[in-house]
This record gives sequence, structure tokens and C-alpha cells, in this order.
Amino acid sequence: MQVPLTVNDTAQIFPFFCYSLHKSIKIAIFALQFNNIVSSQTGAKMRNSLFLNNFQLKNMFPTFHIKPAILPLTDAQIYLLSAGNKGFRIERNKDGQLNIMSPTHSKTGFFNSELNFQLTFWAKKTKLGYCFDSNTGFRLPDGSLLSPDVSFVRKEKWLLLSEKEKNGFAPICPNFVIELKSDTDVLKELQAKMQDWLENGCEMAWLIDINKEKVHIYRQNQRIKILSFTEKIKDDSILPKFEVDFSFVEEI
Repeated sequence: MQVPLTVNDTAQIFPFFCYSLHKSIKIAIFALQFNNIVSSQTGAKMRNSLFLNNFQLKNMFPTFHIKPAILPLTDAQIYLLSAGNKGFRIERNKDGQLNIMSPTHSKTGFFNSELNFQLTFWAKKTKLGYCFDSNTGFRLPDGSLLSPDVSFVRKEKWLLLSEKEKNGFAPICPNFVIELKSDTDVLKELQAKMQDWLENGCEMAWLIDINKEKVHIYRQNQRIKILSFTEKIKDDSILPKFEVDFSFVEEI
């Protein structure tokens, strides 16, 4: 994906980071001394290099949060930050806070791949829409930029987008999403995220607790339903004839 970047995009990433990690660990990134080298593309590249050399995510927590002190990062700035930190997933919530997640553990990745395969197979068979993996960012009506582990968008909704919108962070909310909870995730944070999906127009969202083998089903104007992997998990009103087969759990 190519997102148009300006010198201003690159410059604004540096001066205003002030954020806290879990357990109130505070880190600030200062690059104000480089303010005078943003007058050219060369200057922007220098700033980018300095930033990437000094801001490394690999030794951080599985998930941590950044609250900008001035303005939220734009889509282009988030893309730039992501490009310099491969393997990390970066989201922006409705308040402008960045949530940065480390690469998933192997078991979670296996779950993600299997569920994406099952949903994609169903979507191709029914021709009702399109599926997206966990690297896909959606720009939602509340201004957030979220990346669900698995998502589905109805065909008629996707086809309304322009080619430019499709090639960026699509400004739509998926009709259906799946979020996976591993042993390193904070349940309350994921529960809040599920509500955000509904508030932005998602018809149904599943929060799957891998270790407890439970599926929390969120629907518009309905109570949360919790089912186990051994039960039939389906909803023909939203995903006709789609039923998750959790027999793959026995393989791992």
C-alpha cells in the first residue's frame, strides 16, 4: 500500500510523543533538536533515519499505548511508523491513542490463519463479500484506525469504495470481525474494543478466548452471548450457512 507522505508528516512524528506503558512506565521521545532539517526531502529522510534508529519496538511489552501530547497521528504518519517497525501492528483509537502490538505468539497465529481460511472459503463459496487478515487497517467513523484479526465486508459495501480508498486504509467498518485473546492480552481492553466495533456499525463481532476455549458474541442491541468451542457457533442472519469448525484445536 502506498500512502502519500509529506515532509510535514515525517516531521510531526518526532516532537510530540509522550506516552505511558503498562504499570505506568513512562517514556518520552524527544527530537526537537532536529526541527531545523525539515525544509527538504533530504532533511525528512534524515529525520526518519534518526527516528527509526532511536525508536525500536522489539524490546517493549506485547501491547503498549502511546498518547500523543499534541495531535493524533494521521493515517500517513501511522503508515510511516509501521513501515519502520515491521512485524508490529499499530492502531489508533477514537481518542487518538496509539495501541502498538508485538507479533503474535505461534498458537495465536495458527488460530488466526485457520479462522481466516474458514471465513475466506465460505466467502468465496457464497460470493457475498471479501475477507481481510490481521494486517488490514480500517478507518472507522469515529476517527479510529483499527485492525481486527479477521474481518468480512459485504460485497455491495466494498464496491462503493473508490480505487484510492481501497488502496489506503478503507474508510468503512467491516460487517463482521473476529478478535483473538491470547494469554498476554488484557481482557478489559479487548471488551472495550468490541464495543467500539459495534458503535462504528459492525453487525457482529466475536472475541475468542483461545486459552479458555470460549467465544464471546457481540451483536447490535443484544446481550453478549458466550459459547464454548464444542457448541455450534453460527448466525445465518449475518453469515448464512457459516459455522466455525474448532476441531483444529485438537491438532495443537
